[in-house]
Amino acid sequence: MGLLGILTTLPSHAERRALVIGNADYQAISYLYALPRSKADAQGVAQALADLGFKVHTGKALLDRSRKELTSDLEGFIKTIKAEDEVVFYFSGHGLSNDVLGNFLVPVDAPPLDLEASDLSLNDLYLSTEKALKVIQERKPKVLVAILDACRSYPTRQRNTKDGSNRITGLKIDNAVSGQLVMYAASHGQAALSYIDEKDSDPHSVFTRVLLREIHRPAESITQVAERVAQQVYILTENVDQKKGGPQRPEFRASLYRPFTFVPIPLKTSSSDAATDTAARDAEIAQLRKQLAEREKAFKADVVTAIPSEIEITGIPSEPYISGVRIEPLPGTRYVVLANGVVGDARTGLEWMRCSLGQTWNGSTCTGKPNSYSWQEALDIARQTNAQGGYAGKHDWRVPTVRELFGLVDCTSGIGETTKNFNDGGPPTADVCRGNSYVRPTIDQRMFPNTPPDGYWTSSHAHQDIAWFVYFYLGSASLNYTQKKAAVRLVRTTPRMGSVAHF
Repeated sequence: MGLLGILTTLPSHAERRALVIGNADYQAISYLYALPRSKADAQGVAQALADLGFKVHTGKALLDRSRKELTSDLEGFIKTIKAEDEVVFYFSGHGLSNDVLGNFLVPVDAPPLDLEASDLSLNDLYLSTEKALKVIQERKPKVLVAILDACRSYPTRQRNTKDGSNRITGLKIDNAVSGQLVMYAASHGQAALSYIDEKDSDPHSVFTRVLLREIHRPAESITQVAERVAQQVYILTENVDQKKGGPQRPEFRASLYRPFTFVPIPLKTSSSDAATDTAARDAEIAQLRKQLAEREKAFKADVVTAIPSEIEITGIPSEPYISGVRIEPLPGTRYVVLANGVVGDARTGLEWMRCSLGQTWNGSTCTGKPNSYSWQEALDIARQTNAQGGYAGKHDWRVPTVRELFGLVDCTSGIGETTKNFNDGGPPTADVCRGNSYVRPTIDQRMFPNTPPDGYWTSSHAHQDIAWFVYFYLGSASLNYTQKKAAVRLVRTTPRMGSVAHF
C-alpha cells in the first residue's frame, strides 16, 4: 500500500464518501446567467476526491440537476452513509438566501423568482442547504464538510410566498452545526468569480482552482485547508475591480470535535525505519553540535586577534565577509558560526539568531519553546529587543522579509516545481519541497537547532490584514491573517554582502 493509502485508511466500518454536483445550464430563468465552469469545477473536484480515497456517489460528478433530481441525488447518497464515515458535499452553481428560511441551492429548472404563484414555497422550488446538511448529519458521520461554490450575488426579486417571506439575496454565512465545516466561495452578497479577467483561461472558477490545489497539500486540519483557500483566493482577486466582484473573500464556519483533513501530515510507514532514522539523525546532530561548539570557541579567539580596536575597516572585499572578518563556511553548509548564538550566511551576508524568540541559547543548542506572536506583535518585539539592550552586542535586529526568511528553507529532497511571486520586485521563486520524504523542519538544524516545523512571521505585508509567513514543515512561503499567531526569528543586515540576487 502506498503512503497515501496508509494515511487515508479508515477503520474497517468507515468510508470516505462524497456527493458532487455542478449546475451550469440555467435555461428556465432568463436573468440567471449560465455557469459553464461549474461543470468543470464539479468534475475536477469529483476526480480529486476519488484520488484521495473518497467514494464519489454514482462514481462521477452530477451535472445540471433539476429540483427532482437534486432531491433524488441527496436521498440516494444518504442511504450510503454509515456512522463514522467522512463525508464531503460539494455544490457549484447558483445559490440564494431568504431572511426567514435560510440558504437554498438553485436547480437548473427553477422558475423565476417574480413568478406570480403565491401558493409556492421556496422549499418547493429549491433545495434547502440547511435541511440537506441536517439529513446527512443524522447519519452520524465522523465529519461533514460542505463546500459551496454558490455564494453568488443574486438578483433581488420581490415575491409573496405562502411562507410569508419576501427578501431574496445571495447565500448568507450561517454558523456551522456541531461536527460540520461549511466553506463558502465568497462572502454574503458577493459574486464568486468564474474568472479573474478576460484573459483568464483556467477551466475552473477562481475558488475551485485554488481548492483543487490545496486539498492535495498535507495539512494538520481541514480548517488549515480552508484558511489557505481563503487567503489564496483573496490574493488572486485583490486587484479585480470592486464593480466586477473583487476582491473575493471566501469564508468558512466550523464546529468540529473530531480530527479531519484531506491529506494528513505524512508519517513514517515503518516504526523500525523511523527509529533507525531518528537514532542516526540524533547521533549526527550530537556530533555536529560538538564540532560547532569547538568551531565557535576557535572563532571567538580568531575575532579577538583579527580585529584590534585601533584598526579602521574602510571597505569590504568582493569575497563574503562578516563584520570585516573573512568567513569560511563550515563544510557542507553556507553558514559560519559567530559568537553568542548567531550565525552568518556567507551567501547573503545576513546574520541570524540561531534561536527563535522565546528560546534560549545555552552555548550549544536552543532550549525551551518559541513564543507565538501576531504579526504586529512580532514587529513590536523586534523593536523592544533592540531598545532593551539588543542581542549579542547588536541593536539592529528586525523581522526578516519573506525573501530573506524563505532563503533559510533547506529541502533535502529538492525544491518542487511550483513557484511563488512575493510581489517585492524580485523574481518568482520555487516553492514547497519536492515529494514527501524530505527532512522536517525544512531548515538546517545544525545551524538552527530545535526549530519546530511551524510557521514564522516575516515583515512583508501583503494586503490589509494579510502578511507573508514561512512554513518550515512544507518549506513553503504562504499568506496568513495578521492576527494569527506564529513564531519569530530575527535577522540583521549590517554589513550586507553577497550577490543581491540571493536576497
